[in-house]
Amino acid sequence: MNRFILLVLTTVLALGATTLSCDDDDDGASDADSDSDGDSDGDTDADDTELEGTWHYSGGAGFSDTVVIGNDQMTSDGEDWSATYDVVEYSNEQDRMLLEVVEQTGTEEVVGDLVYIGYVLDGDTVDFYQAVNTDYPEASGGTEGVDYFTYTRE
Repeated sequence: MNRFILLVLTTVLALGATTLSCDDDDDGASDADSDSDGDSDGDTDADDTELEGTWHYSGGAGFSDTVVIGNDQMTSDGEDWSATYDVVEYSNEQDRMLLEVVEQTGTEEVVGDLVYIGYVLDGDTVDFYQAVNTDYPEASGGTEGVDYFTYTRE
């Protein structure tokens, strides 16, 4: 959940409010209804990420890695590294997710880093493009094993 939204909700609950209106503009429509999945979180996706499951690196860069993706967390276990990430946000519609490193051993990322993932999903194969602490990368082109990494769903 977005930290700002969590802060607002925590503040509202601490003040003892019993109702929360999301209609903060003058268009007459409730902002809670402005996303297409009806859950008022601002995204336009279903409740579950389309990437949920276990993925194995299947590209040609010469390493092994198993990635397990859930709606709230992602883990990566490679030959010489492991990392756990909180899923900050994801969008099935925009083919991207934002992760925060919460644990790591042997990775270049450090705890607290934000990892922006763009992806191209084709059935049970996905190409992951990533950028750390910048913005979402364009998920197209490049060289496998350098610019993107190919995984196959278990």
